[in-house]
Amino acid sequence: MRKRMLSPSPTTDLTRRYPCKSTKKSHGDVPNSDTTPTRKQNDCFGSNHLKECRIFRKVLEEVSGEGCSTGCDNEDDKFVPISVPSNVKRNSEESAIDQTCCNDSDNKSKVFDQDCTKCEHDCQLTHATSSNCGTENPFTSCYLGSDTGEQQQPETCSKCGTENTFSSCYLGSDDEHHPAVTLHFNDLPILLKSQIFSYLTMNELLCTASLVCKTWYEAAREPGLWRRLHLDRPGMLDEDLWNVVGINANLSQLHVLDCRMLSGKGIAKALAGCPALKELIIMRCNQLKADAFCDIGEHCPLLAKINFSNTNGVPDAALEKIASHCSHLSELRLNRCSLISDESITQVARCCPKLKVLTFQENKKVTDASLQALCAFSHNIEVLSLHKCSITSQGIMHLHKLTKLRNLDLSNLSSLSSNSVGEAISNLPQLDTLNLCLSKNINDSCLHSIAASCKKLKYLFLVSCNITDEGLISIGRHSRSIEHLDIGWCEDITDRGATALSQMCSQLKYLGMVRCDQITEGCVARLVKEFPHIHYSTFLLDSQRLLEKAKRQGFQLNTV
Repeated sequence: MRKRMLSPSPTTDLTRRYPCKSTKKSHGDVPNSDTTPTRKQNDCFGSNHLKECRIFRKVLEEVSGEGCSTGCDNEDDKFVPISVPSNVKRNSEESAIDQTCCNDSDNKSKVFDQDCTKCEHDCQLTHATSSNCGTENPFTSCYLGSDTGEQQQPETCSKCGTENTFSSCYLGSDDEHHPAVTLHFNDLPILLKSQIFSYLTMNELLCTASLVCKTWYEAAREPGLWRRLHLDRPGMLDEDLWNVVGINANLSQLHVLDCRMLSGKGIAKALAGCPALKELIIMRCNQLKADAFCDIGEHCPLLAKINFSNTNGVPDAALEKIASHCSHLSELRLNRCSLISDESITQVARCCPKLKVLTFQENKKVTDASLQALCAFSHNIEVLSLHKCSITSQGIMHLHKLTKLRNLDLSNLSSLSSNSVGEAISNLPQLDTLNLCLSKNINDSCLHSIAASCKKLKYLFLVSCNITDEGLISIGRHSRSIEHLDIGWCEDITDRGATALSQMCSQLKYLGMVRCDQITEGCVARLVKEFPHIHYSTFLLDSQRLLEKAKRQGFQLNTV
């Protein structure tokens, strides 16, 4: 009895890549020829054959009525194939396809059997390569010719624009009656699979994707996926850190946030295997002591960015070693590192000439001596934050040496005088961002000096400063480039100052007026109407915007 034949659709040519066949033969009976390549039986991670066998078994059962001979009955093994459009029609004798009728050939290694349209025998389904696009296409007509008996004329492919003796090339045609060739995910190049896997999180890569099969395991551990690590699991242990960091010896970025179970020895051992590391962030890990930081400079000499904010265990000795070995350091953030003092900052200034970003917040041990050393040696600094440090008016007088300074934060420095701030900042022509919040000594005369000198100033923060309408008018007259201004909690600002500033600053996009109690609601409503391009921020306006956003998102508000 003749066996039931598969449809001549290219979709059914699964035995060219997978061990499942339409005929009930064991894997050992699969012909080992060029026309029937198969995968190894153990080409799967943790299984005897590919887990995607289930989806192909379904395809074969629907087309041929016969199941997979490999006996894969695991209903959880599911793969989704990727379809690449390709339409193929029957071709004639003149298409130079190596096909032979079963009556005239002794070739026994058939790919599929097919009812011949001319001789009514089972003829071989073979593949031919297009002479133009170089792709392989299956054809079903035997040497006797096609159904019509007419010669197939070359035609131009609607997709690739080349002439093919085939009625449509591998890239596809507009004929919807021809099915697409199915390309499995595992047949994609490793770089393409890695690019797809780059959209997965670390947990999805390690705990899900890498457990599917051997191919996925290798793709999930492609070194390119592990050049940047962001770790923020509070329960992470030292062993977990070592395993993840060890995947790629060329790790370039490592972010460790809120990992409170890690030890100093665990951090040190992990960093010892990262000689190419360029960016290191260790934040809010207060359990770490000096042993976690002392050898960072020796193990990671290429470091360019370091952030140890809110990590109290960083000592002066560790920072000095880092400065001595990491000459490429360009960004250093030490916010709330309570052990850092002038001694280590002076070493950083001397050894790191490429330093551009340096931030402190509430570092009580950072005094005028640190600022003086930075101004003397670190002339490339562009961003400097001294929020709530022990800086006085005498220290900021050295700021004029930082000619490239663009962003300066002098907020919450109660010992600064208005005249010293005005004089120091007036010598910084490149400044575009200035923060003077919570500085009660800042007055209108200081604002006049700043506005007249800093023509590139765009962002100015004056929350809770001692300024009046005259200071705002000075800003409007001289700082036409201002875009963002926050004057919240300035109790002496009235409708006059807010209106004048809105009229004179054509580039203004944001004006913060929270708790400016002398600015009336009527004035705010008029400004919102007259200057729609400016975002005004008051307690009432912000509350209304929040309620409107809640309504748009479907929240039901209780008006009782």
